[in-house]
Amino acid sequence: MSEGPGLSGRFARGIDALPPGVVFGLALAATALVGIADEGTGSDLELTVAYLVPIWFAAWFLGAAGGLAIALASAIAGWASDMATRAYGAPRPAVLVLNAASQLVLFAAVAVLLAAVRKGGRRESALARTDSLTGLLNRRGFLEAARREIARSARSGRPLTVALADVDGFGEVNDLRGQDAGDHLLGGMGTALRSATRAVDASARLGGDEFAILLPDADVASIEAVLDRLRLVLMQAAAENGAPVTVSLGAATFQRPPSSLDEMLRAAGRMLQEAKLNGRRGVRHDAF
Repeated sequence: MSEGPGLSGRFARGIDALPPGVVFGLALAATALVGIADEGTGSDLELTVAYLVPIWFAAWFLGAAGGLAIALASAIAGWASDMATRAYGAPRPAVLVLNAASQLVLFAAVAVLLAAVRKGGRRESALARTDSLTGLLNRRGFLEAARREIARSARSGRPLTVALADVDGFGEVNDLRGQDAGDHLLGGMGTALRSATRAVDASARLGGDEFAILLPDADVASIEAVLDRLRLVLMQAAAENGAPVTVSLGAATFQRPPSSLDEMLRAAGRMLQEAKLNGRRGVRHDAF
């Protein structure tokens, strides 16, 4: 199932937001309904394929364990329906057991396969949004996170801060020490930035030596202290790598949600340019 911006994507995100117990309950209820229908139609209609729907649902949204549990429930429901709709003694009980076991193997295989497909898709999706050098979000991942936070800020009325950080003198590191040294520096700075931000924040490497940080719901009165601490964390990481660089940081706080993502990034970009023009290794911040 696609998890993009369409109807199927919204459905998937809605189910993912539910507690696992609720998702399992829905899958189990669907299995019971299929079992009732299976018994009601007797041997005239084969409903094996119908049992695959709740199995798919559980495996996709709960993983292999949830899918296997519903696979077992489906096999039991199918076996009970088979017992209820056949004349006693025909076929032999051993045949019924063999049929149920075969059905369970089929259901379990489908559950494991679907869970693996979803897990692989999630891994690929995460990799497509992650910068391989720093482990932070890449530009694509950051822009998606920024759009979500703008929408959330519009709903909640809470402030949203975006900061852009640039490594001053990074080109000299590459020129004098080589690209491997530059990559090692950026990797260390990415690790430091991840450890210095909250779980609700989003940190990214936009490209080259430019980093971005989203700070939702940050206290406006203390945001400048937070920004200065983040700049110092990046500079400390550079110092630990023995790199003679500084960090300039520009940030914009929107007390009302920005009209667009471009507006938000342009405002932070202007602040970053001011920081660099004012001698670098500083912070420039404004509220809108």
